[in-house]
Amino acid sequence: VLFMAGTSFDNSFNDISVIQKLTIATGVTENLYFKEGRLDFEGLKLDEGNNHIYWAEQRTGSVFRGSLDGLETPVELFGTSDGLTFPQGLAIDVGNNRIFISESGPSVTDAIYSGNLDGTGSLTAIVTQGDELNAAHDLELDIENGFIHWMNPQTGGLGTLYRAGLDGSNPELLFTGINNSLFFELDIRQAETGN
Repeated sequence: VLFMAGTSFDNSFNDISVIQKLTIATGVTENLYFKEGRLDFEGLKLDEGNNHIYWAEQRTGSVFRGSLDGLETPVELFGTSDGLTFPQGLAIDVGNNRIFISESGPSVTDAIYSGNLDGTGSLTAIVTQGDELNAAHDLELDIENGFIHWMNPQTGGLGTLYRAGLDGSNPELLFTGINNSLFFELDIRQAETGN
């Protein structure tokens, strides 16, 4: 099964933002969630054990949770009242009930926030704009080793990959010179075996 987000058009060529589920074996595509307008759904993350999907809506400044079958009414977990303006990337730590949100965009102070996965409580900035954080889009977690990773797509024309503790401590540059990259995936198993 493949989950994807994008913008399509109705019969009058109006923008419709949509999250879709594609069952590869059958080729069947289902629209799970959609809204009129170009909302730029970003940062899809899955919690298969609890049947949840999470996403950010850049244009509304909100982060939502829905169900993998599209039957649950979306729940806004965090939004503009929590200090978000232009959320980009998400990472979830189901075992510790945490969500991480990257904030980046026009007239926005870049930050990575941490909050409760169920949307209760407030957000805390764990990494703020500076040399380590510059327009981060994607976030990935290494829970086993206690790290959050993020990609800065442009720093002096070339992208960088950083990591820090899950509390934002000790930011560390891992890679530089990455061209035109916004998204990445970690394979911790390969890193541990050296392959």
